Amino acid sequence: MAAVLLDSRLPLVAAPMAGGPTTVTLARAVAAAGAFAFLAGGYKDPAALAAHITELRAALAADGSAPGFGVNLFVPQPPPPGSLGDRRLRRAPAHGRGRARGAPGPGAGP
Repeated sequence: MAAVLLDSRLPLVAAPMAGGPTTVTLARAVAAAGAFAFLAGGYKDPAALAAHITELRAALAADGSAPGFGVNLFVPQPPPPGSLGDRRLRRAPAHGRGRARGAPGPGAGP
């Protein structure tokens, strides 16, 4: 009996990997191979994530691949006050605006 997974030919999912490994190119290749693709969006700002979603939708339409894909989101939580993680974050320089301290800095991700 054939398994059906969200309109993909294969019962496989490419799990999203935040911080860079999961790109539009990888998600497109996964969909073209017949598995269910995901984009990682946890560390992306809304404009970058929207651009990647638009790019992947267009690529899948052009390829004739299954149009469905997932987007993984999460909200990093700061460590509890006074914990070792909190003390490390307070000593570490912030890498940019609009990102939680401790989140990957510039160059992390596509």
